[in-house]
Amino acid sequence: MDVVLQHHVFSDVKTMKPVEIVEGAAKHEAGHQAVFAKQAYRQAIDSRGFYQCGGNLFWINMARMVSSQGVPMSARGIEQLKVSHFQSPRPLEHMIIVPVEQEWSYKELKNKFGNLTRLSPEEIEIALIGRIADLVRSGADDIELTAWRTVCLTATFSFEVMSSDSSMYWRAINTRRKTIALYDAVAPSPTQRIFQLMTFKESYEAAHGSVSNSDLASIYNANLQEIDSNLEDTVSENWVDTAIKIFKRAFAHENLLAEVLRDEGENGKNGMFQTSCLEEICIKGKTQDDIFWIMRSMRHAVSTKELTPTDFTVRFMCGQKSSGSTQKGFLHLCLLKRSLLKYLLCTWLEQNSTDPESKDRQKFHKTTNGFC
Repeated sequence: MDVVLQHHVFSDVKTMKPVEIVEGAAKHEAGHQAVFAKQAYRQAIDSRGFYQCGGNLFWINMARMVSSQGVPMSARGIEQLKVSHFQSPRPLEHMIIVPVEQEWSYKELKNKFGNLTRLSPEEIEIALIGRIADLVRSGADDIELTAWRTVCLTATFSFEVMSSDSSMYWRAINTRRKTIALYDAVAPSPTQRIFQLMTFKESYEAAHGSVSNSDLASIYNANLQEIDSNLEDTVSENWVDTAIKIFKRAFAHENLLAEVLRDEGENGKNGMFQTSCLEEICIKGKTQDDIFWIMRSMRHAVSTKELTPTDFTVRFMCGQKSSGSTQKGFLHLCLLKRSLLKYLLCTWLEQNSTDPESKDRQKFHKTTNGFC
């Protein structure tokens, strides 16, 4: 913080007014929303219990934390935010939530500027200040730093009436929890990412002609905003190869896609069919029927609670090598049982004149005893 505040561009930032929308203002000094106003604040607080507006990031006391006091902060998390959110001076995408008391007057609130408590996750502001400090240390010019100062002076605030310390604490906790729910809802699943790539491939080739997988990966990556996350596979040439293989071998068939979507519906993004698992299924399963049998076998194992969705790792599916020998995996077991079933249905039961009803019972996982 000191590195930033000691630079002349930021030396008086704590007392500066929020940047308003002004006609003809230079882009790096332009506002984009209505700023804090006395009458609007009073009317909104009295009628709705909250007021949203543009404000100065430095109205909050960066050291004051409601739900995170004494909780270790993730240094990696801060660095991830620097990469994903602050490569360039763009407006803050999240709202700073500040608790207020119903009876506070405009003057009382204004006197607290510089020492306000915030309930929203503090990592965002800390990452922003850290990014600005990095730029100051690297010798960034005044125009660039002024653009970053504008980011601080155009922060979006939500002033919300809170009745107690307890309500503030749980508002802070639940604000973080909503972030988890947001990720769970909008982060693409392995299936969605493959469809995103294939949709892009189709539209690109319609306009430019056929493209190789390596070129497709390069073109796709050129348009992705940089992020630092372990939750997303890198779109490499190898990943593109894998995605196209899975799409052609599995997703292009309605019954196979239905199995994958059913699993996602039941288990979310931590379901059985991760990209690496789907790739091995498509390699080992030589036919559509093979792949369908494997998927049904996996679902049966989970439904009987013999396995869980997270058990289906590449090692579990394919086996492992040790001391010169190879231990067979789940895929080998599935296909072996399929071959035994085919012999049972097509040869042994026929030779023994089994009645059709008993024969039909052997075709499906649910109607047979035991595993598969």
